[in-house]
Amino acid sequence: MTKVLVAEDNPVNRELLRELLENRGYAVVEAPDGQEALRMIEQTHPDILLLDIGMPVLDGFAVMRKIRENPSLATLPVLAVTGLCHAR
Repeated sequence: MTKVLVAEDNPVNRELLRELLENRGYAVVEAPDGQEALRMIEQTHPDILLLDIGMPVLDGFAVMRKIRENPSLATLPVLAVTGLCHAR
C-alpha cells in the first residue's frame, strides 16, 4: 500500500486530503508543521509527501531544502499543496 505523508497546518485541509486519499486506498500519515514533517519522514518512510508551503515552525521551502540535502531522502517525491497566491 502506498504511504502518503500530508504536511499541512490547516486541520480542515489535512482532514480533506486524508479522506480523499484513504478513500482511494492510500495509507496516510499527517504532520501539522514542517519540523514534524521531517520527523515523520524519518519515522514512517512515506512513498510521497504532499507539502504545504506556508506552515509554521519550518515552511515548505525549508522542508524541501532539508529533504534534498539528505542523500537518503533526496529522491522522495514531493508535491506542493498550497493556497499561496501572489497577486501582481
